[in-house]
Amino acid sequence: MEPADLNPPPPPTDDAQLETFMRGAMPTLPDDGFTDRVLATLPTPEKAPMPWLRTAVCLVGAAAGYGFALWQGMSVSGLETGGARFATALVNACAVFADPLLGAAFVMTACSLLVAFWGELRQRYAR
Repeated sequence: MEPADLNPPPPPTDDAQLETFMRGAMPTLPDDGFTDRVLATLPTPEKAPMPWLRTAVCLVGAAAGYGFALWQGMSVSGLETGGARFATALVNACAVFADPLLGAAFVMTACSLLVAFWGELRQRYAR
């Protein structure tokens, strides 16, 4: 008859011997300046863009567009009427998104993409 446990017992470990080995002074490997050469070839980190610059550029562009419209002879009331027509057209165009089935399709698509790219996303955003 066979024994109940067919696996051999694990080898005994000597924690004290292992601890002594791991804590012992290990000689360092000479790198002959390799580390310095690698660090010298790395690209310098890019400076973070100024956070207010994008806002300033957008405000200047909006002011220039408004000034150009006024310069071409459009009145302020004409701009307001055009803005109201644009808002109405935007609301009408977005009415299709009120369908709950379309929302469910977007959620399913997002979940599918998340599952498909989970490994890459986890590697990219892991801390």
